Amino acid sequence: MFTVATQVDLAKIGKIAETGYKAIVCNRPDGEGADQPGFEEMSKIARDLGLRTVYTPIALTGATEKDHAAFARVLEDMPKPILAY
Repeated sequence: MFTVATQVDLAKIGKIAETGYKAIVCNRPDGEGADQPGFEEMSKIARDLGLRTVYTPIALTGATEKDHAAFARVLEDMPKPILAY
């Protein structure tokens, strides 16, 4: 019901949908890497394919208690299966 992946390649979002995932959770802050697409760009493609998306960035310094609580709510509320990166 839950999978963790490395950076999502925009060209592979269609495959993610075809595989049966219902939601994508982005934990990477925008601008974290030069080759990383922004959340809005990823989210638009995913939504067009019927996937729900949510942006819950975690700073490189690590997750806070607030981050943990927000992520727990996301896991509870989003349709499964979920792919997070």
